[in-house]
Amino acid sequence: MYNNTCVYCGIKIDNTNMDVDHYLPSSEFPYLAYCWENLLPTCKRCNQNSKSDFCPKSLTGKKIVENMLSEQFEHDFIYDKTYILTSIAKDDRLIEPTFDNPEEHLEFNPEFYFYESKTKIGEITLRKFFQHKKVTEEWEKLSQFIHALVLKIKDKQAVLETLKLYTELHGQEYVCFKFYEYWLTEQEEGRIDRI
Repeated sequence: MYNNTCVYCGIKIDNTNMDVDHYLPSSEFPYLAYCWENLLPTCKRCNQNSKSDFCPKSLTGKKIVENMLSEQFEHDFIYDKTYILTSIAKDDRLIEPTFDNPEEHLEFNPEFYFYESKTKIGEITLRKFFQHKKVTEEWEKLSQFIHALVLKIKDKQAVLETLKLYTELHGQEYVCFKFYEYWLTEQEEGRIDRI
């Protein structure tokens, strides 16, 4: 369902470096531990280092259960993703990749290798996942690779095919194609040789 990629950073993951993230952490919401809609495939870095047990403050201390458990356990809310994310945890949560359109909350800046937040949700997501030096360093290398492709391969179709192969192996499709669009524009405007 997720094309073998981390839902947060977009890198390719296999069974050895995949984690299953509980969007609403099981440490805070044990009755959602097996709730299918609360589980997301992630890389270990995003799940264990970046997100960890992040919980929206608006949900802290609340008891949320799946519908099938609602008669067995006291609860504040029955899990309804739309209601929880839009009515309760409106602005103090992370982007939920299966629910939100990330581009409504974040804008990628390929020139300086970072995301800019457009909303409070984007700001929280940005702080948790994309303000690490290692992420910026990886994106800078990726940008340089795509710059070299655009500079050295004159056939746009060949560049696109190469990027498609790269993303099939490594992921990060969104970021790769943002870098490609950026360097293509730089080439068309005569600034491609500036690195």
